[in-house]
Amino acid sequence: MAKSPQLRQAMSRAVHQRVLDHFDWEVKVETMLGIYHEAINRYVAEGTQFSMR
Repeated sequence: MAKSPQLRQAMSRAVHQRVLDHFDWEVKVETMLGIYHEAINRYVAEGTQFSMR
């Protein structure tokens, strides 16, 4: 790898993209909002009353 600048560059881009895909705060927030919405929908579907105070 040390002798291959192209390989180093390709691996660097791949790692950078992985970090953006898995550790970006916007991605995490969207994931958590989806989980919360799913939990609320299940709660409401069970016939319980839900209030967002």
